[in-house]
Amino acid sequence: MQRPTAEEWEQALLKTTDLVQPCSNPSCEQKWYVFDNTNTPKCPFCGTKHQGTLPVLDLYYKFKEDVWKPENHRLMVYSNQYLFQWHVNRNMVRNEKLTKEQKIPVGYFTFYNNKWVLVNQKLTGLKDLTNDKEIGINEMVELEDGKKLLLSKEDGGRVVVITMANK
Repeated sequence: MQRPTAEEWEQALLKTTDLVQPCSNPSCEQKWYVFDNTNTPKCPFCGTKHQGTLPVLDLYYKFKEDVWKPENHRLMVYSNQYLFQWHVNRNMVRNEKLTKEQKIPVGYFTFYNNKWVLVNQKLTGLKDLTNDKEIGINEMVELEDGKKLLLSKEDGGRVVVITMANK
């Protein structure tokens, strides 16, 4: 009775996939590792330290009006990583029931002009809450330490709070 259900295992594994980082060592046999939740991450397989800053996005949900609670879910950023609807809205569950349309990325992250940015591809409600600025489709927003982004204004829409690790 104390064992997790199959669905709980699946959700934990999916959350773990959001924590993976590519290893910068081209000769590393594993190529990827799970972020170790430290401020100076390194690959546990080859010992290579992460180079440069590392954006960590903590996901929050709306508990009640003007009250946002942490979801205990993080999304690690790496260059050309995608943002999907299941990251944007907590009412969408990442599973085999997703439609083809729901599997299409809504944005992507990249390192551009020495800055980490999120490029908005499809989000109509993306807003930089820190600077009170709407981010339109095909626009980008810089990822900065402490910045808050509203990913969706819809019911179930999330806010992310950015922490820059490895500063």
